[in-house]
Amino acid sequence: MLKETPRILIVDDEQVIRDLLKRALGDRGYAVETAEDGEQALEKARNTCFQILLTDLQMPKVNGMDVLREIKRSNPEVEVIVLSGYPTIAAAVEAIKIGAFDFICKPFDLNVVYLTIQQCLQKQQLQAGLGRTQELHAFWEITRVAGVAQSVTDIARRALEVGLQVTGALRGSLMLFDEQSQELRIAAAQGLEGAVIQSTRIRLGEGIAGRVLKSGEPLLVREIADELRLVHGEQRHYRSGSFLSVPLIGINSGDGRETMMGVLNVAEKSAADVFSTRDKNVLAVLAGQAAVAMQYCQLRAQNISIKGTDSLRDIHCALNTIARYAVESKAIAATQRDFIQENIDIFRKIFLGQAEISGQEKNA
Repeated sequence: MLKETPRILIVDDEQVIRDLLKRALGDRGYAVETAEDGEQALEKARNTCFQILLTDLQMPKVNGMDVLREIKRSNPEVEVIVLSGYPTIAAAVEAIKIGAFDFICKPFDLNVVYLTIQQCLQKQQLQAGLGRTQELHAFWEITRVAGVAQSVTDIARRALEVGLQVTGALRGSLMLFDEQSQELRIAAAQGLEGAVIQSTRIRLGEGIAGRVLKSGEPLLVREIADELRLVHGEQRHYRSGSFLSVPLIGINSGDGRETMMGVLNVAEKSAADVFSTRDKNVLAVLAGQAAVAMQYCQLRAQNISIKGTDSLRDIHCALNTIARYAVESKAIAATQRDFIQENIDIFRKIFLGQAEISGQEKNA
């Protein structure tokens, strides 16, 4: 299996430094991009998943300390190495407290930079291994539930539990879409009052969840007060500053169109933290698995033979969509893609096994 090339972002207002590091690290096999100031660096970090960021401290527009602070707030998995031509003990202590991996003084020895980057990658590999074990267990739960759930609501409850677990959220809900009324209703919730669960009805295209389902795109809000996409006044409905909302989308094999199934929402990340791009992508894949499991459960509830039906092809189409998303998303690491593919393969085995059983019962 091919190993993913580590992505590194170099942030420095001196072009000679940017060029030197880009050439030196590129020669060592890293995928390197550069930014000439902190503002440009944060924009690039929002659109691409970098493993490591090397930043100067003194820069125009947004300084290196603010870049470090924002990166660790929004993407804590990224390791940041601070480079400074004006080193002070106070600056070094502050950077380390915020979350910098190391503080290197200019002029620097390239060998020190190489070694520090290797140490960052080793730390990330260890953390990824631990995280992968936890997430693989969580994703396996959805695969397991798909084979034994008695209702779509059972799957909704378990999918919400797993979603809260893998993102570290304290509150959340899974809403199912009623095609007849064109409304979303809460099927499972944690941290919400019973009256809210019973009374909530959201029309397609209205509210946060309604717009997410209609667009078919996940929504990550790191700070509600700064989120311009929210309709004026919607911010007051949220107690925490960061939340995630992802659609549950099935695939209809007859015409290839997407089938709207629901929305998974999580909020109030533990330790007063904010949700990251990684959280969004993991939750989106989980939502895809939940949608497939729900389609399968609906099929079983109708007592329809799976073998040779369009519904089986629907499930295969949905699984292929999840796999394609995992492969194409730059924010999903290679190790995550591996276990996503493993779970998709398990799903296929379950569905094909049920198809064979159904076919045998029909022929008996």
